[in-house]
Amino acid sequence: MPAPGLHTGAAHPRERAQAMDNPAGTNARALPENTQNPCGARLGRPGANIQSSAMENCNVCPSDTAPSTSAPIVVTGAGGFIGQHLVRQLLEAGYSVRAVTRNPATFRLSPSSPKESEARSSKAGTTPTGAGHGGSTEDWIRSQRLQVLAHPGVGPDADWQPVLAGARAVIHGAGIAHVPLDANRDSQRQLWRVNVRAPHRLARDAARAGVAQFIFLSSIKAAGEWSVPGHPLREDDPPRPEDCYGFAKLAAERHLQRLKHGPIITILRPPLVYGPGVKANFAALQKLATSGLPLPLGSVDNQRSFLAIDNLCSAIMAILENPGRAAGLFHLSDGPALSTPALIRAMAQAAGKPARLLPIPPALLAGLARLAGKSGIWQRLAGSLAVDNQRFCQQLGWKPPVDAPTALKRMQ
Repeated sequence: MPAPGLHTGAAHPRERAQAMDNPAGTNARALPENTQNPCGARLGRPGANIQSSAMENCNVCPSDTAPSTSAPIVVTGAGGFIGQHLVRQLLEAGYSVRAVTRNPATFRLSPSSPKESEARSSKAGTTPTGAGHGGSTEDWIRSQRLQVLAHPGVGPDADWQPVLAGARAVIHGAGIAHVPLDANRDSQRQLWRVNVRAPHRLARDAARAGVAQFIFLSSIKAAGEWSVPGHPLREDDPPRPEDCYGFAKLAAERHLQRLKHGPIITILRPPLVYGPGVKANFAALQKLATSGLPLPLGSVDNQRSFLAIDNLCSAIMAILENPGRAAGLFHLSDGPALSTPALIRAMAQAAGKPARLLPIPPALLAGLARLAGKSGIWQRLAGSLAVDNQRFCQQLGWKPPVDAPTALKRMQ
């Protein structure tokens, strides 16, 4: 059961507005310190202000000059959608990579766009000898720039030192995704072991190995599931996770923020990441948008943020190149949020298909969704989840290199 004072369901719109109008203060939706979350473990106290303390407490004395790209980057979760794209783009940008995955024998890099791959590789002079555009997984392994290593595990006896030795940075993307709030206790405990304790232990091991940077891929779900008009979610808004996955990501962030010695820690909260090879909800919506079928979503008026995989990879490389400015918690997005009808039109246009949207009243659709027990799906289609990326853009001097129409076009 939730702790007293912790409301995990949807709030009345007025409550949402009040919560967001006072992001720095305490409100009924903010999580108190040491909160017992509905998934059975304590979140712990918020860490010291990572924006100011990370630089003061780390063993490494960083500068604005990035270390040599010859020291390898460790990428966990390398076999997943994000990991496969990230490893390829790091290699093409001139970095050496240790890709950590549970199944090294089946690991493959993401397919590469010839134009974008050649642009990155020619700029860095990194295409493996004898390879086509971008190079295959085997080409990169033969070039000795890519090592594919087995994940050491998440238990207390897991030995990460062979993976971390000599590495300059860790990008931690491994984890369990989307455990429901009503998951059984065994699932919840496993989520906590993998998504909370494992990154904390890995960061401590990285500190012992002398790793200079630790980049943690969290999720916007640690901040909340919705935003109100005119107030996209910002880093200093009180966190309001509403499922076990969001609670676990928030707990992992707090554990990392409390580390007093070790690498520079960067925590990234992306919204839904999309690109070639993405699956689940985004792929299903894209299939509907390009099917030519009429969709009853023409009157939906919402704002949702997304993040193209190329923009995520670009942001991570900006962090690697500017370690002295990268300590902290950051929200990421493509920039301007999109309504669901605008996203569907962009998807259809990217595929050269017409979008057919019917102006059905959203209240009617919401009622039908409730009757069908699909309120969660309706919330994802019609609710707002806008994300403010300005802290990252200003602090790192970064802007998303790819807009949504271009990113959607690359998925065709």
